Amino acid sequence: GNAATKIQGAFRNHQARLRLKNEAAWKIHEKLEYSNEQTEAKVT
Repeated sequence: GNAATKIQGAFRNHQARLRLKNEAAWKIHEKLEYSNEQTEAKVT
């Protein structure tokens, strides 16, 4: 059962890391969208 526990733990770590990456990417995306809106507002 030890190997299975290790695999499960690694899988959970992997999932958590992916979630963090997705959240970071989403925040960056939101920032980019926001700055695009800001520059468009300045242009008009």
